Amino acid sequence: MTKKKIYIYGSSGQLGNQLFFFANVIAYALQHGFEVANPAFFNYAHWFEGTYQDIYCRFPTQKSSFATSRWARIIVLIFYKIVAKLGIFYRFELEEEQWLAMILAKLKLRKVPMQKRDKCFLDKKTFREDLFGAKKRELAEQNRFFINGFMFTAENLMAYHRPICDFFRPMPHIQAQVSATIAPLREKYDIIIGMHIRRNDYKTYKNGIYYYDDETFLRFMENMTHLLPHKKIVFLICSNEKLNKEKYAAFETAYPNGSPIIDISLFAACDYLIGPPSTFTQWASFYGSVPLLKMENKQLQFSLGDFAAYTI
Repeated sequence: MTKKKIYIYGSSGQLGNQLFFFANVIAYALQHGFEVANPAFFNYAHWFEGTYQDIYCRFPTQKSSFATSRWARIIVLIFYKIVAKLGIFYRFELEEEQWLAMILAKLKLRKVPMQKRDKCFLDKKTFREDLFGAKKRELAEQNRFFINGFMFTAENLMAYHRPICDFFRPMPHIQAQVSATIAPLREKYDIIIGMHIRRNDYKTYKNGIYYYDDETFLRFMENMTHLLPHKKIVFLICSNEKLNKEKYAAFETAYPNGSPIIDISLFAACDYLIGPPSTFTQWASFYGSVPLLKMENKQLQFSLGDFAAYTI
């Protein structure tokens, strides 16, 4: 019997985006009996136990019989892109195209462009079975297809939380660095609150709606101290730009200054998370089941009941 396979030949965004995209495809694959190969994950493969030994970044985990260097991974990805464009198999892409363009899609290339939307559910009929109407049976019977995008979402993600988290477990040396930071904080404080001060790219993202100044973050931190008056709190602060630490001197703080994988893993080990909407903190919340408060606006009033671990 031919194995059913999904090939991811492109993905957008940084670590958080790519983790969620990969995780959602894995959830879909687990439910429907597919295997997954994602060479587009090459930038981050060396950070995770499930991918570091595999040039194809396959799920279930496999080990490559040859080199897994960055350049070798890039060459494999280029090959996948070429195969996808040749149209040997169906490929699904999230694009800004009108419904007319979808109807007039390049069938001879077997390309299935998906209209851009907030989420495209992998399990919805519009993803596969009904997309081409009369062709739905042929499409539904495909055992291999290529996928490219970011917002593809599986409705059953949480059902496969454990195997997904096992696959994306950080490498031992990363876990050791995280433990070396968290352990002394646990000895000294009752509560560790991860603060994600995301700036830089958020200055222009959605016209800066989530680009907050120091005073905004300080106000949220102050509110947390009022919500936990009898607890000794430390704020573990991660940011994508250099901060003026003196502005946060009124609070107990820790600044890990690590790489993205260290920061996201530290957040997954916190008791609470606060930050503007971002897949970075959402992944940490999902992975570590950590209650998260998304800073939807500067004046947000909140209580502990507003924190929730990420679910789809």
